[in-house]
Amino acid sequence: MNNIQKALENYLEEKRSAFPRFYFLSNDELLEILAKANDLQSINKHIKKCFDNINKLDLGSDPRSTTVEGMISGEGEKVGFVKSISTKAEIEFWLN
Repeated sequence: MNNIQKALENYLEEKRSAFPRFYFLSNDELLEILAKANDLQSINKHIKKCFDNINKLDLGSDPRSTTVEGMISGEGEKVGFVKSISTKAEIEFWLN
């Protein structure tokens, strides 16, 4: 059991090293994000802990979208990206 716990901690540390904003999340929150990386609605629940005043990601008109069109602040202000971001890669890369 200790070996499994150590391997899990090493895995999470590797993900946090690749994307340092993951340090703002608990292990449970980070595991949920990694496990549901293809479910952008689940990621939106935790995005405000990673970024200051970004309340959620703008997924456009399709909530099942695999692209991010922009970001929405805590005040509801939408900032669109010049180019939409595909979420096909590992989460720590496209969040960067």
